[in-house]
Amino acid sequence: MKNTIVKWHNNENYNLNCDIEELKKLGYVNSSYHHDLAPSYEIEGKLKIFLIDIHTEEMIAENQKYKFVINKIVNEHDDLEHICSTNFFDKIKEVTFNHLNK
Repeated sequence: MKNTIVKWHNNENYNLNCDIEELKKLGYVNSSYHHDLAPSYEIEGKLKIFLIDIHTEEMIAENQKYKFVINKIVNEHDDLEHICSTNFFDKIKEVTFNHLNK
């Protein structure tokens, strides 16, 4: 799988660690805010994934070890409940399937 590279904050080569088109095929849409540490994508107001480039100075300073942080969206105020952190895109597929097909 190819990795999508974007500009994020002052980093011209921020690695999303996945092919963003594959994430969009699952139904995710960009939900990033300019002040977030990492770009995010969400699906149906139910799940939000932060895409972490663990090699950036910001993420090293934050001691981030995982490329994907998956959260459940708790309410319309965008409150989040952590589900899991992973380095594997297949885990995103599994979590997405499990949470959307309950």
